[in-house]
Amino acid sequence: MAGQPIRRARQERTDALLADAETLDHLCGDIASGATLGEWCKQRDISFSVVNSWIESDEERKKRYLEAVSIRDSHNRDVVTTTLRTVADFDPAEAFDKDKNTLLDVHDMPISIRKAIVSITVYEEYQGRGEDRELIGYTKEIKFSDRVSGAANLGKTLRMLTEKREHDVTPGLADLLTQATK
Repeated sequence: MAGQPIRRARQERTDALLADAETLDHLCGDIASGATLGEWCKQRDISFSVVNSWIESDEERKKRYLEAVSIRDSHNRDVVTTTLRTVADFDPAEAFDKDKNTLLDVHDMPISIRKAIVSITVYEEYQGRGEDRELIGYTKEIKFSDRVSGAANLGKTLRMLTEKREHDVTPGLADLLTQATK
């Protein structure tokens, strides 16, 4: 069986790593810095299910792991909020040179503008035909992210906007629910 030696080597790597006293510190540090358990295991070519069971089998390990996840999630919420604010607040005028009224090179644009760009299409403009044809310029088309949806997403993320949902419950179902709770 060709897969047996590979599986055995993977199990040995997993066992050796979990036996190391510093593994939990490294794991939690990586998780708090943004990694997921799946990514962490894949980088080391070790078994996710074995590592997950190892974490779950000890209350202190589980507590430290969940604290690291909480730190990562807090950071991720901050990143999402910052990104949504950037999309909602960008000013397209910042993509242009004020004096020449020409589009700036992408590398010269402020980061907030670059993050709001969805696509850039460049068309070459020619004059003449055949051998007389010469390049006379470029037309650049920029598509920016939708500021309205960016602002709406930011509002939802910050719980400033909530969606109202109505549920239609037929009288028969309402009666059944009332009877079930008696």
